[in-house]
Amino acid sequence: MSAGAVHYSDLVLTAYRRLLVVAVAAQISAAGCDTIGGQGCDPCGDNFVVNAHIWGSPDGELFIAGYRGQNGLVRRLETGNWVTLYQGGYPLANIWGQSSQDFFVSGGFNGTTVQRCLGGEWQAWDLGESFRESEPNGGQGRALWGVASDDVFLAGSLGIILHFDGTSWQPMSSPTQARLTALWGTAHDNVLAVGEQGTVLRYDGTAWSILPTPTQANLRAVWGSSPDNVFIVGEVMSEVSHVILRFDGTSVTTVHEGETALLGIHGASADRVYAVGAKRTGDSISAGVFRFDGTSWSEQSIGVHEFLWDVWVNPDGSYTAVGPDDTIFQQPAQ
Repeated sequence: MSAGAVHYSDLVLTAYRRLLVVAVAAQISAAGCDTIGGQGCDPCGDNFVVNAHIWGSPDGELFIAGYRGQNGLVRRLETGNWVTLYQGGYPLANIWGQSSQDFFVSGGFNGTTVQRCLGGEWQAWDLGESFRESEPNGGQGRALWGVASDDVFLAGSLGIILHFDGTSWQPMSSPTQARLTALWGTAHDNVLAVGEQGTVLRYDGTAWSILPTPTQANLRAVWGSSPDNVFIVGEVMSEVSHVILRFDGTSVTTVHEGETALLGIHGASADRVYAVGAKRTGDSISAGVFRFDGTSWSEQSIGVHEFLWDVWVNPDGSYTAVGPDDTIFQQPAQ
């Protein structure tokens, strides 16, 4: 969130590493924010902006979900400017949709609420009963992804997975109690969920099953160009080192390890994939960007001193990465 001589409590570090939005604004110390966004800002103030997740609709619109102070925030890129579509309620952590006129956002404090924006009208579901009792401080739905607006998945604390059928959210049988942090898939019968302790699950349209992995790393994000070419990124040591896994449709293997924690991944094709994160060294932070060119992973130097939580890659290979302190980093096609 900030660099320089700022020291965070273990609670705040944990919240940032896991991309949580559980009362972050109320928990963070008001120490200076001498980083990309500004000098001496107040993280508890109404103007402090966190960009938690970025999503591009199939019709080419870019959206960011996050929060300003303690209020949820949804913004859309319009002619080069980020325009606020929604502000209020509670911090937001995830966004996914079928189009720019039909999308879902999730977040909350102790528990989880999902909202759907359909044609500019908002509908909300309080899913606290499913998540609130799963952890002492309030469980969370940390991952949101869908095939269609009547086929959406939400996953989070203690391996809890819910499915939306267009009318209601129903619990699914889960084979794990590990915290799930990301979802991705290609169809209703091919969905992956990843999480802590090296957890990878696959849904075949009937049941979720565990895929063996070669790591105990906390996995943070997943994306693929096809059912048999899927990449998963995570932290081996929090805020210090990473692992990149590949699922070939049959098994999960390690394809890259190194410094810099990785928290987000997205691609435009099999040879245009980007993973983002950061490395903390003492009181300093260096953003990390790794690119896959179809053959190997390589680190890209961008000179940003802030955590990058998520990334969206456009069809031409340009990308936008986002993070706390209103970090929005845009890289032209290379």
